[in-house]
Amino acid sequence: MEKIAPVYKQMDLAYKDKSKELNGKISVTIVSKDDPESIEKINSLIKELIAEKYENELKSIEVAKGSKLENDIYNTLIDFLNKPEYIFIPHSFKAEVINNFMLGLSGYGILQPLMDDDSIEDIYIYAPDKIYYLKDGRKYKSDIEFETPEKLKAFVDNTLGRINRTINNKNPIEDGRLPDGSRIAVSAEVLSPNGNTINIRKFKKERITLDTLVANGAIDEWMKDLLIKIIESRMNFLVSGGTSSGKTTMLNAMAQYIDPYDNVTTIEDNIELQLNRDFWLQLETRKANIEGNGEVKMEDLLVHLLRRSPDRIVVGEIRSGAVADTFMNAIQTGHDGTCATIHANNPERCRSRMCKLASVASGQPFKAAQDDFDHSINIIIQLKRDEVLHKRLCTSIDFVNENGKLSNLAHFDKKTMTFVHNPLPEVLKERFEEYGLEVSE
Repeated sequence: MEKIAPVYKQMDLAYKDKSKELNGKISVTIVSKDDPESIEKINSLIKELIAEKYENELKSIEVAKGSKLENDIYNTLIDFLNKPEYIFIPHSFKAEVINNFMLGLSGYGILQPLMDDDSIEDIYIYAPDKIYYLKDGRKYKSDIEFETPEKLKAFVDNTLGRINRTINNKNPIEDGRLPDGSRIAVSAEVLSPNGNTINIRKFKKERITLDTLVANGAIDEWMKDLLIKIIESRMNFLVSGGTSSGKTTMLNAMAQYIDPYDNVTTIEDNIELQLNRDFWLQLETRKANIEGNGEVKMEDLLVHLLRRSPDRIVVGEIRSGAVADTFMNAIQTGHDGTCATIHANNPERCRSRMCKLASVASGQPFKAAQDDFDHSINIIIQLKRDEVLHKRLCTSIDFVNENGKLSNLAHFDKKTMTFVHNPLPEVLKERFEEYGLEVSE
């Protein structure tokens, strides 16, 4: 920012040759341009200060250039670093520290063109000069590059600082939700020879519906009708698939058919579900602070929400045994219409993984966990991002019988490139008819 230079001249006069005078009277922190550890320490202090003071603003709005928020943050930094206990070597290095932080607040720097392109879904940074993105099912190399590893590190620090996160040698892996809703995952330079690495899963502004999925060829009309009936008959289901296969998108699309008067509670590690409804309680996990306090896990939220009379429970992703076990217990205590996503490559693996997670967490035999699963989950919806077809597909929809056998209701046949429909089991027909839904083969 241009206005920093003249202001900083006054700082130089105030601080010039003061280190000897101050030493012994107050605790002095020396920040040297040639000392990475001191730079990391002052940046951590700055991020903690700004994140704490402007927490609500940074989560809800962007820091636009020339805005009141940008100016307030700038003045806060000036006041903070103008304290006599902070000595910069050289003195002019203070301006660089402030500039670097402020540049990271207003947008996404050199990545802004990729963030502004709504057709780009994911951004991958493997090194300062290796930036890729996913668009229309294909990966491309960007011509954008960070000039130096230090500038990439500054981008990481400033971006994570906006959401009160940080990475360092003690905490080399971090993730979180950015102010625009995008999800970021970062690893520190100690974990990779290429330095800091980043993945950004962009927030979709477009509202995806089941009709959108039909138009994209992810499902057909018959499957759309079946998915709506699954929601309207309050069946419990899992959306299974690999990374970036469209699990959250499917949940969002199906949730639009939930009764508008149902009290829906969603719990996620990083908020991605967008249900756009009135009776909707959103809960998000929370990581521990620097002192190790304040952590709220997904299983904590799940236990908590059971006391709040939810009509429907939606879990963003089942990752741990505690969540899997609590999730199935919630279903068995009368919470029909409950659903979640889970990472698995096929319906059989989905069932197996859920049972293993629940078995380990509860200490019960694997067979008992299987029995709980078969009496809890009605439907498994399997998704896949097909790298050959460059599209996302619903590869199968399966009904879970009480004996554990999976009955395939529909699947994608890659040989004929068509969706195949199978007769509905009698028990499923009866469930639909119970809710007044017309059954058609």
